[in-house]
Amino acid sequence: MTQTLREAKASFDEAHANGKKFERVALFDSLSSLFKKQTHSESIDIITAGSDTTATTLGYLINSVLANPDILRKLRAELDAGLPDKKANWPLLELERFEYQTACIKETLRCGLPLQERLPQIVPYPQQGALPFVVDGKVITPGSIVGMSATTMHHSESIWGPDSQVFKPERWLGPDSKQLEKFLVTFGKGARQCIGIKYVENFALSPK
Repeated sequence: MTQTLREAKASFDEAHANGKKFERVALFDSLSSLFKKQTHSESIDIITAGSDTTATTLGYLINSVLANPDILRKLRAELDAGLPDKKANWPLLELERFEYQTACIKETLRCGLPLQERLPQIVPYPQQGALPFVVDGKVITPGSIVGMSATTMHHSESIWGPDSQVFKPERWLGPDSKQLEKFLVTFGKGARQCIGIKYVENFALSPK
């Protein structure tokens, strides 16, 4: 990846020096004010977060559906009935009405995490009058670096049941499915939630 970035940067610099105009803002143009090491780091973050994770998620979805004939049959039946014209450019709001397809996507985000490591966060200093940050009865000192394992949460039997290791879209169709969404932390939660959440959901929904 380092070599790829080096070649892309050289190509961009050459085009920029020759006065080439870009229709859209280029990545390296946005990072031009940073040092070389910072540019490299930011570029890798954007590439891995924006493309590699999406490809990994879609790959897991396709593999899981094809490996389960019953799931494939149900998904195909829903889409065949709801999308009579396969070549039409269906709006995303229309695609969101397919409950089983949405359930397959959510189950993919639960089981097929593209990022397995703990994502560190810094405990903020509380505002005046605010309560301290407490976990299991223990006060976490402001400034501490904390993290949690989404993989562990996504496969906890106490949350998902004894079949927590099984790819089962039906778990998102039951009466308690809305309650399960608070335990789906593929993109994190709160103010620091990944901004790519809607992009991935829309990309997975698109029949193209």
